[in-house]
Amino acid sequence: ALLLVPKIFLLDEATNHLDPGGTLAFWEALIQARKTARIEVIISTHDLHFVKRHCDWVCGLKEGSVIFNGPAENLWTDPSLERLFGERWYREFTSRQ
Repeated sequence: ALLLVPKIFLLDEATNHLDPGGTLAFWEALIQARKTARIEVIISTHDLHFVKRHCDWVCGLKEGSVIFNGPAENLWTDPSLERLFGERWYREFTSRQ
């Protein structure tokens, strides 16, 4: 798909079945393509580590409703994070910060 140099790349859980090395190689190639070919990338992912490191904008959905829509850096301090992932996860996540 990258050989065709698309304007937009739409990915749904693109690294779901890859091992950590394959996941890293995939994201590195995609990030490089985004920089050199100016490809816009829209991803659906549960990989919050990737989101935190590489995403500019996040639209968080739950049960078909938009819970968060804004700059990625704002997600980590927004109260909607608890609504997206649940109270137990939120307590664990915020205690590590």
